[in-house]
Amino acid sequence: DDPGQAVKKTLDEFRALFNASGSRALSEAERVGLLGELWFLDGLAAHSPSRIEAWMGPLGQRHDFKAGSTATEIKTASKKGVSRVTISSIEQLSSPSGGALYLWHPVFEPTARGSFSIGGLLASLLDRGVDKAALGKRLAALKLDLDALKKDETQGYTFEGATAYRVTPGFPRIVLEDFGGKLRVGVLSVSYEIDLAQAASFALSPQEMQERITEFGA
Repeated sequence: DDPGQAVKKTLDEFRALFNASGSRALSEAERVGLLGELWFLDGLAAHSPSRIEAWMGPLGQRHDFKAGSTATEIKTASKKGVSRVTISSIEQLSSPSGGALYLWHPVFEPTARGSFSIGGLLASLLDRGVDKAALGKRLAALKLDLDALKKDETQGYTFEGATAYRVTPGFPRIVLEDFGGKLRVGVLSVSYEIDLAQAASFALSPQEMQERITEFGA
């Protein structure tokens, strides 16, 4: 048999598997990012399963979570001690009009026997009574399939802690207001990195973090 044809057949079968399920393969960065958002959503759902409606990022909104005039961005790291995070657009750290913005920085390190996984968090959300259609809709917007992901236990993670910050004037960020409200002609988009080690004065206390979870979307 032609080795090249055998490889092509295997790749075609792999693509067909994901096409049939409506899902796609996740990069490790995407996997960690999704894990962090599901972890935050699970914390919200512990208070009320209806808070699934606050998960807006997959639906094309500029912030990962938004309820009323309060928004939250999740920036997940896969290694403890990493303080640099990437901001993907100039709007991402712009607070909602008349509202408040927070940035959460959880750390999930991949480990063979880690107690967290994408499949496990999805199961927890459904057990808490989160609407399956609403959850599936958001995953489908990311070209992911809920039922396929529920079986995803291929990679375990250990939770190494989380820090949260108030994003207020003085926080390390770039916003449109820095440019008079609009980018220069010909500049189509802006992404940049920030160092959260320089934002220690904006960090919430553990008690304040718990209060933000309890109150968010209440």
